[in-house]
Order: sequence, then structure tokens, then C-alpha cells
Amino acid sequence: MAISIDTIRQEVYRLLNESTNSTLGQLPTGTGGTTISSDATVKTYIVDGVANICRSCVCFPVVGTFPVANGLNSTSIVTAATIVPTGAQVWYVEDVYVGSTRLQTASEQSVRANDLNYKTTSTATLSSILYWYRPDNNVLSVYPGNATGSSVTLNVHGCGIPATPALDSTDAYSFLPDDQLRQLVASYAAMMLVMKNTDDPSIAARSFWKQFYDESRMKLWMHLDKSLKSPGAPYAMPPIMQGNK
Repeated sequence: MAISIDTIRQEVYRLLNESTNSTLGQLPTGTGGTTISSDATVKTYIVDGVANICRSCVCFPVVGTFPVANGLNSTSIVTAATIVPTGAQVWYVEDVYVGSTRLQTASEQSVRANDLNYKTTSTATLSSILYWYRPDNNVLSVYPGNATGSSVTLNVHGCGIPATPALDSTDAYSFLPDDQLRQLVASYAAMMLVMKNTDDPSIAARSFWKQFYDESRMKLWMHLDKSLKSPGAPYAMPPIMQGNK
């Protein structure tokens, strides 16, 4: 099962009762009166919607490799050296390996409590790198740091965001059943277009798609494994707060 951006875009226009030549999403570029087309704007919202769903209620499994350079103890997880599926991104790290050895996870607070010089503590022995922690959403650190004389490769398993399809018409997303993916991502894009056009009463009246989008994400979140929703896990926080529904 898979669904293309073209199909999702058509669903967006259908939800908002707009034709494919709609100017609903048209934006000025700010250079000489030229504009960005509605189709391009809707695609941006579709890509954003996919990322939002993967960060809030659907775990898209990815595996990537990240280098820790000699003399350092951290690496950015924004861009992987290699990643599977190709073109995906990691947004949440679950497990880290050096070779086939699984590192133990720790909090930066516990590492600091054990060693006040933890940021400069390093080892020349690969097998002595024992722990990993996240000082920041986009940074992965190890303890002790790398003093092996060469770069150390971390094999990272986690939750990610799929690559944007290269072709709107043929390449496709497939991390949810087609009906859910079409409805959920399209409702996000429709919600964003309504927010963009709140000065138009006829458009603002269609803001109910935001409620549909939020309720759909909550249903997906409720079916996640409990381990993914426990404190400190990637989906510990529900997509929307219960009191705001």
C-alpha cells in the first residue's frame, strides 16, 4: 500500500471544496510580484503534516550510522552518514550500538553526577565507550568520549521521518494504510490552508478539519505500544492535551 503526493493534494482540494486551479494556497515570493503556486504550498503542508504525524503518533522505524570524530563525544543526528530507508531522518534515538555492542542509555544528569569532567573524559579503547545520552533533541553523546585516533561509527535505531517522495505522481508514502494516510495528511494541509486564510469568512468556516486531524492523531497515539508512551519515551506526551478537546 502506498499513496502519492498528487493523490493527497487532490484530497486537500476536495476537503476544502476547491478546484485544482485554486489560488487558495498561492503565496507571493516577495520578488517582483511573482507567486508560489497553490500546488507547491499544499505540497509543503503535506510534507510538514507527515513529519508532524511521525513525531506525535506514529513510529516510523529507521536505522542510521553517525560518526563521532576523534577528540569529540557528540554527533548531530540531523544528517546521517547512511540511513535506512534511504532519505529518511532520525528524530528520536532508541538504541545505540558500536559495532554489535549495545551501549547503555543514561541521562546527562546521571553521567555528570558520576563524573564532573564527563565532557572531557575520553578513552582510546573502543570497547570502553559504554553509555549514550541526549543533551539536546538533535545531538547524541557518548561516554567516555572518543580518543581512539579515528572516527567511531554509532549504529542508531530509532523513530524517524520518511523521505519526501521525489515525484509527486508516482513515488509514494506507505507508513500508514492508504485511507488513513490520505485523510490524516490531507486534513493537516487543509487545516493549515484555513489558518492561512482566516481573513476569508468562507474559508474560516471550514476549520472543523483541525478537530478531525487532532482526533485522528489521538486514535493512532492510543494504539501505540505502552513502552513508547511511558515517561521519557518518544510519545510520552499525547498529540493534544485532553482538556483542550
